Amino acid sequence: MGIIIPLAVYGASLSDSGEEADFEMLGTLPENEEILDAEEVYLDNSVTVPSEQITGTTAPEELPADTASDSEDVGDSAEDVTDPTTEAETEAEESETAETEPEDIPPEEPAVPVGFKVTVQFYDRELLTCTTGPTTLRQILEASGIWLTENEHPSIGLDEPIEYESWITVDKTEYKQVTESEAIPYTSETVNSTSIPRGTFQTATYGQNGVRDIVYTVEYLNGVEVNRTREYDYIAQYPTNEVNYYGIGGTFTAPDGNTYSYSYCMNVRATYYNIHGTTASGMPTGNDVIATDPNVFPLGTRMYVMNSTFDMGVKIAADTGGAVKGNLIDIWMDDTSPYYEQFAAQGVWDMTVYVLD
Repeated sequence: MGIIIPLAVYGASLSDSGEEADFEMLGTLPENEEILDAEEVYLDNSVTVPSEQITGTTAPEELPADTASDSEDVGDSAEDVTDPTTEAETEAEESETAETEPEDIPPEEPAVPVGFKVTVQFYDRELLTCTTGPTTLRQILEASGIWLTENEHPSIGLDEPIEYESWITVDKTEYKQVTESEAIPYTSETVNSTSIPRGTFQTATYGQNGVRDIVYTVEYLNGVEVNRTREYDYIAQYPTNEVNYYGIGGTFTAPDGNTYSYSYCMNVRATYYNIHGTTASGMPTGNDVIATDPNVFPLGTRMYVMNSTFDMGVKIAADTGGAVKGNLIDIWMDDTSPYYEQFAAQGVWDMTVYVLD
């Protein structure tokens, strides 16, 4: 509904001669007062103007020529009147505009810093430090001429955005084959023997540990072992078992029918000599005397000497000789012995000596 501005005309009319009629403005519409239900304003009997064309700033319909001047005067007066409805509508539009604005305004994104420091620490490369803007690790590395191997693992993705000061580590995994040796212990064996003095031990074979090589695949992280897997093993050296002899002695029955107890026995080579005189022990030479190496058979040792051919009986180690060394005995024998000719014919015989208790 617009604001209607009525014009009241009294005592005036258009003359038949066409002369301009005198209009008397009896008054103007009080400010902010609306005239409701006004449909028409009559200027004379020949002109009708709809009320909505006399509201606000709406331009009136074109009037007949004889009333144009009068309309201009009325228009001038209408321009000076402020339309309160227009002001109210303007304020309402501004209010609606304000109300339609979103209530929650999202916070502004923080400004992305530029020129921040990025440090990359490697296991076996020099420390890399650079000042950069938003970038990625790949760009930093490529700009530095660095290409990572498949065993190097950065703490962030190569293409993950870097937008703030960062410290990045690049770990390195290495795999190496390592061979380690372990000992294979030798075993000890004791064998009863009649070839060493009764109650004594003698090592026949000294023991030696063997060697087993074990091959591992070892995983290192930054030079520190973190895991190992056993691949295979093999014997690089077999152990040598130790053999010890223990003297147990024994008994035997001689060809003479007597049983003798002995501490030990051994095989020797035997020769003969028949020089008369005094032996190294001071005993005179005779059929019961033999010369020995004192380191093998000390002087005074009683022994039974025989083989399958000769039964020499009991002898005493009473003499020595420059040529008698080691497992060699020299039996005194003259031509009165029943074995002299046969023994002398060969000169050297293999004999068994039983050292008697």
